[in-house]
Amino acid sequence: MSRLDELKAMSTDEIDCLVAENVMGWSPSPACTDWFPTTDHNDKAEILKEIAKRGLAVRFVKHLMDGVLPWLGADSYEFGNLFKLANATPRETCIAALLTVEGVK
Repeated sequence: MSRLDELKAMSTDEIDCLVAENVMGWSPSPACTDWFPTTDHNDKAEILKEIAKRGLAVRFVKHLMDGVLPWLGADSYEFGNLFKLANATPRETCIAALLTVEGVK
Protein backbone atom coordinates (compact mmCIF):
# COMPACT_ATOMS: atom_id res chain seq x y z
CA MET A 1 0.00 0.00 0.00
CA SER A 2 1.40 3.40 -0.95
CA ARG A 3 1.72 6.24 1.55
CA LEU A 4 -1.01 8.10 -0.35
CA ASP A 5 -3.36 5.13 0.03
CA GLU A 6 -2.51 4.86 3.73
CA LEU A 7 -3.33 8.53 4.28
CA LYS A 8 -6.57 8.31 2.31
CA ALA A 9 -7.65 5.37 4.50
CA MET A 10 -7.00 7.20 7.80
CA SER A 11 -9.70 8.80 9.90
CA THR A 12 -10.01 12.56 10.04
CA ASP A 13 -8.77 12.50 13.65
CA GLU A 14 -5.62 10.62 12.65
CA ILE A 15 -4.88 13.02 9.82
CA ASP A 16 -5.58 16.07 12.00
CA CYS A 17 -2.98 14.87 14.52
CA LEU A 18 -0.41 14.06 11.87
CA VAL A 19 -0.83 17.49 10.28
CA ALA A 20 -0.56 19.22 13.66
CA GLU A 21 2.68 17.40 14.43
CA ASN A 22 4.38 17.04 11.04
CA VAL A 23 3.21 20.08 9.09
CA MET A 24 2.63 22.67 11.78
CA GLY A 25 5.26 21.39 14.23
CA TRP A 26 2.88 21.41 17.19
CA SER A 27 2.76 18.95 20.04
CA PRO A 28 -0.19 16.64 19.49
CA SER A 29 -2.15 17.05 22.72
CA PRO A 30 -4.26 20.22 22.43
CA ALA A 31 -3.94 20.53 18.67
CA CYS A 32 -5.54 17.15 18.07
CA THR A 33 -8.67 18.09 19.98
CA ASP A 34 -9.01 21.80 19.17
CA TRP A 35 -7.99 21.96 15.52
CA PHE A 36 -9.75 20.31 12.59
CA PRO A 37 -7.85 20.94 9.35
CA THR A 38 -9.48 18.04 7.49
CA THR A 39 -12.90 19.68 7.78
CA ASP A 40 -12.38 23.39 8.55
CA HIS A 41 -11.47 25.85 5.79
CA ASN A 42 -9.90 28.32 8.23
CA ASP A 43 -7.58 25.60 9.50
CA LYS A 44 -6.84 24.64 5.89
CA ALA A 45 -5.67 28.22 5.33
CA GLU A 46 -3.20 27.87 8.21
CA ILE A 47 -1.70 24.82 6.51
CA LEU A 48 -1.30 26.67 3.22
CA LYS A 49 0.44 29.55 5.00
CA GLU A 50 2.84 27.14 6.70
CA ILE A 51 3.62 25.35 3.43
CA ALA A 52 4.35 28.70 1.77
CA LYS A 53 6.44 29.90 4.73
CA ARG A 54 8.58 26.77 4.49
CA GLY A 55 9.12 27.27 0.75
CA LEU A 56 7.28 24.08 -0.16
CA ALA A 57 4.50 25.47 -2.34
CA VAL A 58 5.69 23.97 -5.62
CA ARG A 59 6.22 20.54 -4.08
CA PHE A 60 2.80 20.80 -2.39
CA VAL A 61 1.02 21.62 -5.66
CA LYS A 62 2.81 18.75 -7.38
CA HIS A 63 1.59 16.30 -4.73
CA LEU A 64 -1.91 17.71 -4.99
CA MET A 65 -1.96 17.41 -8.78
CA ASP A 66 -0.18 14.10 -9.23
CA GLY A 67 -1.42 12.07 -6.30
CA VAL A 68 -4.25 13.52 -4.31
CA LEU A 69 -6.27 14.79 -7.27
CA PRO A 70 -5.16 12.41 -10.05
CA TRP A 71 -8.41 12.90 -11.95
CA LEU A 72 -7.05 16.25 -13.18
CA GLY A 73 -5.06 14.28 -15.76
CA ALA A 74 -3.02 15.57 -18.65
CA ASP A 75 -5.01 18.77 -19.02
CA SER A 76 -4.19 19.92 -15.49
CA TYR A 77 -3.35 23.43 -16.61
CA GLU A 78 -6.69 24.15 -18.21
CA PHE A 79 -8.58 26.86 -16.35
CA GLY A 80 -11.37 24.59 -15.09
CA ASN A 81 -8.90 22.15 -13.59
CA LEU A 82 -6.83 24.92 -12.02
CA PHE A 83 -10.00 26.20 -10.39
CA LYS A 84 -10.70 22.71 -9.00
CA LEU A 85 -7.11 22.52 -7.77
CA ALA A 86 -7.43 25.85 -6.00
CA ASN A 87 -10.60 24.59 -4.34
CA ALA A 88 -9.27 21.28 -3.04
CA THR A 89 -11.09 20.12 0.06
CA PRO A 90 -9.47 20.57 3.46
CA ARG A 91 -8.87 16.80 3.63
CA GLU A 92 -7.16 16.78 0.21
CA THR A 93 -5.04 19.73 1.33
CA CYS A 94 -4.00 17.89 4.49
CA ILE A 95 -2.98 14.78 2.60
CA ALA A 96 -0.94 16.75 0.07
CA ALA A 97 0.71 18.72 2.91
CA LEU A 98 1.68 15.50 4.70
CA LEU A 99 3.14 14.00 1.53
CA THR A 100 5.03 17.25 0.98
CA VAL A 101 6.69 17.47 4.39
CA GLU A 102 7.38 13.73 4.55
CA GLY A 103 9.30 14.04 1.27
CA VAL A 104 11.48 16.80 2.71
CA LYS A 105 12.72 14.92 5.78
